Amino acid sequence: MDGVLVNSEPGYFERRNRYFKSIGLPTDYDPELFIGWTLPQVLPKVFPQLPAEDYAKVQAGYDEYKRLHPIDFKKRLMPGVVPALIQLKARGLKLAIASSSMTLEIQRLIKALEVPKDFFDAVVSGEEVAETKPSPLIYQRALAKLALLPKEAVVIEDSPVGIQSARSAGIEVWAKRDPRFDQQQAKYIFENWSEVPVLLGKKRDAAK
Repeated sequence: MDGVLVNSEPGYFERRNRYFKSIGLPTDYDPELFIGWTLPQVLPKVFPQLPAEDYAKVQAGYDEYKRLHPIDFKKRLMPGVVPALIQLKARGLKLAIASSSMTLEIQRLIKALEVPKDFFDAVVSGEEVAETKPSPLIYQRALAKLALLPKEAVVIEDSPVGIQSARSAGIEVWAKRDPRFDQQQAKYIFENWSEVPVLLGKKRDAAK
């Protein structure tokens, strides 16, 4: 979702810093520490000075802050993403969103895409699994919901954490190019979503 369908990281960075400042936490950390990871995974690394019991409090407070301060996903959609998704759906392909984000954030993104409510055949959030990325559980759950085998699916990711998650689930991974990351473990790296239907068409032809 983040960094793939929507360029959400700048918005997350600003919102996260506003929240941290509001509770007296410093904001002089490396923002890339958060990319691909959930807040509970990163908090001990960013704020090792906090008592262990405070991490859950910070997380709960931020969950509420996010609910009250949503990101305008519509303004941050990746170029070409909606036409590409519509093309893929028209071909009869099953589509899913498998993200470590909260269900509420995923639903806000789907609303911003302005697609029918049942457009995606499966949606999996980090709230549904015991471990989020880089664990393969999110993608394994998505495969189960789609009734697909790993070899029948393609995952589009951006961060090394997400790429590792999909590969651990045995799924071929493509990457939306991001120069900040090492994406060499992805089979294909594309610049714009308009390339995805073309690449999938070639993949289907090669499989015949």
